[in-house]
Amino acid sequence: MIETDRLSVIATSTLSKLLERDKIRELGLKYDDQELESNIETLSEGYEVLIDDESDEALKFKHQYLNLMDILGREKPAPRSASVDAPMQLPSTHLPKTPASATPAQQQQEQLFNYDDLMNEQDTHLDNLSQSLSNQYHLSNSMTNELGQHNELLNDLEMGLDDTQLRLGKSNSLLNKLNTRFKSNTSTYCITIIILVLILLILIFKV
Repeated sequence: MIETDRLSVIATSTLSKLLERDKIRELGLKYDDQELESNIETLSEGYEVLIDDESDEALKFKHQYLNLMDILGREKPAPRSASVDAPMQLPSTHLPKTPASATPAQQQQEQLFNYDDLMNEQDTHLDNLSQSLSNQYHLSNSMTNELGQHNELLNDLEMGLDDTQLRLGKSNSLLNKLNTRFKSNTSTYCITIIILVLILLILIFKV
């Protein structure tokens, strides 16, 4: 499936490389056209696939591609027979602004201005995407920090429960020992209490 947004980005990038090539050649330097030609080949293949697509995104890309062919001075793809009599309908926000009576140089300059607008629009979308990703990144960091704090609290709680369980075990062991001693010495305690009662009665009767 062809991604028209990706093709539009490639077209914008190709225009930037084309402008960069012209500036480099004006300085008398050599420019490697390999990447530029690769982009143009990709755009040509995308144009052929989307030739019958009438969506706004596809029309925008096809308009970019045809303008790029004009700037390069290359032959445009021949229109399909079904659409010879009907001009390609472009989205209102991407209609060419070049008047029919303009000279080729003026037309090329106007097309460059149109591409600058498209590049600015792409930059705006990319800036919005970057801001959204940045917000997601900060949100993820906040969630990670909060989860770390909760994890520390759970670890502290677990250690506290282990310590409490240990103390309860010691207390239970001590109570079991006392209970065992009390059961084994019940008769001794009873005799001791009887003797104390007898001594108390003797003292009372003497008085």
